[in-house]
Amino acid sequence: MGMIYHKIFIAEQKIKNDLKRNKEKLVTIDHIKDFLNRIDDKVEFIKVSKLRDMMSVVSDLKGDQLNDNERDMIEEIFNSDSLKN
Repeated sequence: MGMIYHKIFIAEQKIKNDLKRNKEKLVTIDHIKDFLNRIDDKVEFIKVSKLRDMMSVVSDLKGDQLNDNERDMIEEIFNSDSLKN
């Protein structure tokens, strides 16, 4: 029985860690959306075809350097299949 409880404990810890990480990702996505909402898309058109350019645009909108979570999330978003069409 001890081995089963140990495996359950490990699974529980993994789920808790994933949940914490996903909450951090959601907060980061909200920050990125807030930065991008500063663009008046009726007036401004920003074409971003390179990851580096996207990070630069978001960093400029933020008014500061991007933190690790922001850089990671922008890379994940930029490289997602939905943007490759």
